[in-house]
Amino acid sequence: MIKHSFLFVSILGFLLIATSAVLAQKGCKSAMSSNQFEQYKAAIKSESFTENQMDVAKAGGKCLSCIQIKEVLNTFSFEASKLDFAKWAYSQCVDKSNYYTLNSAFSFSSSKSELNSYVASQGAVEEVAEVEEEPTPRPLPTRKPKVKKTQRETGWNPYQTTDEDTKKALNDQNEAFKKAQKQMDAFFVMTIGGDEGLIDGKENVKKPQSDEASIPAKSPRIVILTPELTAENKFSARTNQKLYKVSGVISSTVGIYEVFVNENEAVLNSKGEFSSDVMLAFGENIISIKAKDTKGQISKIGFPFFRESSAEPAKIDPPKLDPTTPEPKKSTDSEFISSVDKDIPNLNNVNKDGIAVVIGNSQYSRAKPVDFAINDARTMKQYLMNVLGFKEGNILYYENATLGDMNTIFGTQSNPKGRLNNTIKQGISDVVIFYSGHGAPGLKDNRAYFVPVEADPNYMENSGYSLDVLYDNLKNLPAKSIVFFSDACFSGANVFDKISPMVIRSKEPAKEGMVNTTLLSSCKGTEVSCWHNEEKHGLFTFYLLQAMKDYQVTDKNKDRQISVEEIFSYIADNNEGIPYYARRQYGLTQTPVLQGLKTKILFKY
Repeated sequence: MIKHSFLFVSILGFLLIATSAVLAQKGCKSAMSSNQFEQYKAAIKSESFTENQMDVAKAGGKCLSCIQIKEVLNTFSFEASKLDFAKWAYSQCVDKSNYYTLNSAFSFSSSKSELNSYVASQGAVEEVAEVEEEPTPRPLPTRKPKVKKTQRETGWNPYQTTDEDTKKALNDQNEAFKKAQKQMDAFFVMTIGGDEGLIDGKENVKKPQSDEASIPAKSPRIVILTPELTAENKFSARTNQKLYKVSGVISSTVGIYEVFVNENEAVLNSKGEFSSDVMLAFGENIISIKAKDTKGQISKIGFPFFRESSAEPAKIDPPKLDPTTPEPKKSTDSEFISSVDKDIPNLNNVNKDGIAVVIGNSQYSRAKPVDFAINDARTMKQYLMNVLGFKEGNILYYENATLGDMNTIFGTQSNPKGRLNNTIKQGISDVVIFYSGHGAPGLKDNRAYFVPVEADPNYMENSGYSLDVLYDNLKNLPAKSIVFFSDACFSGANVFDKISPMVIRSKEPAKEGMVNTTLLSSCKGTEVSCWHNEEKHGLFTFYLLQAMKDYQVTDKNKDRQISVEEIFSYIADNNEGIPYYARRQYGLTQTPVLQGLKTKILFKY
């Protein structure tokens, strides 16, 4: 039955073409009848491919009104196909004075402008007259022959189409691809399937592919923006940084499903831009980027990334600290990597609905810096992905967060539904929050506050983020579970210049009602959070990460799962953990505090 229907439609299309050819010979006084037009549209829609649809549309499209032409345009999926037919159909239109009404059929302003310019170039608008009334045949509009442009000339943008005009129109609309175009001319190496396209940076450098015909029409396309890869550097990159953000643009005719950079899922937005932080070892690193579309087609590219030693050690002036607070020592080795920063275990855990917030506040405008806070945040992010199985795109990551950032993330007292609330899946998402930076008490209300980087310590009530508000908002957060790690003290040490902070006692926020929440803090309210100078981390963060890295030691009951209580036992050990180190190195007392749901399982192995 299907074959017969297809045959009928094909025969019908042929008859329409023949009929239209006869009408064309006689000239058009009025538009195609409604019945003929419906058969004409059916013949166009019966074709599966745009090229075949265009052939039928042009062969049968004689004597059309603007309304009919617009209906034909709506049968095409691609903007360029619409524009092509609209230009062609102008000579067949019986009411050219209404041609401006076709603008609404286009999505891009560039398409509308091009059509309007084309119509203007055809001379004065006039109604079609019968051939018998014209003393001489009117010459057809002169059209320049189409010259197929190369990918390099048009500025290739492969979003949702392979049509040349659509690629050009979309390129005009997409700023991401404008930036990527400079890189594309110098670098475009890709293979489809399981084999990775690798630029080795030595003698076997693969040449950039610029011939579109050599690229499968529906495979993902990848362009690298950072680092910059050129023929001069043999399509490789060099840096003295230990953490580097790799970014680029990716697209597909069927839609991008996911992007991975070195086995970690990258952040991907609606424009096709992706990015991911990559941890680099000394010497050569191979960076692999893999993209999968919604049909399961995979593209891979790779390039060598060399990490070199710095020319000289970083110069960091030590801050003037309160005498009761341990002072961070200046490192003589700017390339030092902490033991918890390298060889991070990958346990293949997957928590696809887990949402995390990671904040590292280091550079304060009105308070002393927290030298290692960003180190804490960056490494914690890697542990969340490698050990706990969180997706990178589900980690709300902030360095040097402002009060506006904190209000946005956690909400305010009047509007508690911030970004975190809107990101989680209710009753499904596990939430992990990590903060490293200053905490301080309000000088008037003695309440505890996180210190945004622009805050004035003397006016924390106005410029700090209240822990009372944070806890109240977390109580109403409809998450499956919440684990909150805080590497901050609230005594005011390192924050106040002319006030002795140790006489201030910040009031503990009310924690009643936080039934699904676990709080693990670096110290008690009157204590100071110390640094681990040798490891370039906060002392609390270092031991927290070490407990996750040494998971087999942390797992006291050997049930192959790590609870927050086991983490606490590891870091709070009086002879091996934080209290011992703080006492031995600084002569201070630092006692981690665990509150809430202590049996919460953090991860398995």
